[in-house]
Amino acid sequence: MRAPVQWSSDNEKVATVDQEGFVTAVATGMATVTVRSGEIYATVPVDVTLVDKLTAVEKLELPFDEEGLGYDAQVVAATADGRVLKVKPNFRTQNEKVCRVDGNGQIHATEPGDTIITASVDGQTVNIPCRVVEEKGAKKKR
Repeated sequence: MRAPVQWSSDNEKVATVDQEGFVTAVATGMATVTVRSGEIYATVPVDVTLVDKLTAVEKLELPFDEEGLGYDAQVVAATADGRVLKVKPNFRTQNEKVCRVDGNGQIHATEPGDTIITASVDGQTVNIPCRVVEEKGAKKKR
């Protein structure tokens, strides 16, 4: 008979683990996750680094044209001790009539106007004012 599988974390202030083995980061630090079945077990060290501060360019100004090119918002994520992390924030727009954000975080101008793009990582958010302007001589969408 097969023994049940049990998961545990030695530091639940840093990382928790459910009985399906899904690990959730709680705070920056170190923990060890253990999986056990009877007398057989394995351990994995978990080094958690959460974003403490998220900053972005003060504002975006995008040209409106028929091409619908994608633009990146410059967002910097840092730890409490100032280390810059490579992360991919989630983006959303308050007004998809002005611009939309695709699954890769690319911002696409859809019509001239103003909106706010919100970036978020690890519970930290930053709002980025975004203006879409019509360029002189640009082809207009019909």
